[in-house]
Amino acid sequence: HDITEGFELYFVCRQSELDLGSELGSVLSIVDFRVTESGLEEQLLSRVLQADRPELEAELRKVNNFLTSGGKRLRGLEDNLLECITQSGTALIDDSSLITTLHDIKSTAHEVKEQLTIAWETKSKIQRAREEYRPVAARGSLLYFLTIEFSKAHPVYRISLSQVMFLFDKAIKVASKPVILSRRVSSVSKTLTSLISAHYGRGLLDEHKMLFSLMLACEVLVEAGSVTQEGVTCLLTGGSHMSSGMIKCGLLSWLPQTTWVNAVAATNACSGLKNLTALLESDREEWREWYEHEAPETLPMPCYEPSLPPFERLLIIRCLREDRT
Repeated sequence: HDITEGFELYFVCRQSELDLGSELGSVLSIVDFRVTESGLEEQLLSRVLQADRPELEAELRKVNNFLTSGGKRLRGLEDNLLECITQSGTALIDDSSLITTLHDIKSTAHEVKEQLTIAWETKSKIQRAREEYRPVAARGSLLYFLTIEFSKAHPVYRISLSQVMFLFDKAIKVASKPVILSRRVSSVSKTLTSLISAHYGRGLLDEHKMLFSLMLACEVLVEAGSVTQEGVTCLLTGGSHMSSGMIKCGLLSWLPQTTWVNAVAATNACSGLKNLTALLESDREEWREWYEHEAPETLPMPCYEPSLPPFERLLIIRCLREDRT
């Protein structure tokens, strides 16, 4: 069939993943408008600065506009320089007017370069000031994508980006405003976390609320650098990814093989527990008494107390006595 020249057809799809096949995909131009974590973080950073430091954002826009126009002007001067040389019909040393023109272009280009250098230095200073608010933007992006991930449990759990933006703006307004910037940033981050978790938690089924709280706590701890992603994975899956047949149980006849595999996984996942399996064998009687107790989480942890961090304590309990978690 004949198609009118200039005819264009657009399809809009709400599916997050499309499998069009190589043949169809090769003849289509696919534009993905989904927001990314880094992209959302930059949006939120600009949003919080617009509320707290509007003069900083205005100065950044001004500098960016100058850098754009200055770059275009510099390229234009370079083009003019080449055009003057190309169109000259006489030798360069014999054309005094051309020499004057080239000198003027060179002087102007030098001035523009100096102005651009100053502008880049100014932008660098502004960016350093903006980065102090980065934790707020990072927390907002983390919370939004956590809700997206959790919505896989049930479609009704998904919330819109506009709702998150509304709560983000509200957190900026209601959070305390101490003079020290680091405390202000911490206050906004905590307020934002509280608002979104409370808003999102209202729509969760009771059996999912504890799971969401756990996921939120783990993500915040990983973001802060307090725990590693490997440690969180071990907390959730134990040693299920390891082959128990390749790991010997050693001298601990009272410890099931699957539990020993979990202990090996914890040793590999968390640097603070790198000696766990060795301690289990060297202090086996003390560990056996702890392991066989009805509620071992109420007892001091053998070999590790009193300096054991809460997450590592939880990880040991999960790996050795999964029934108590």
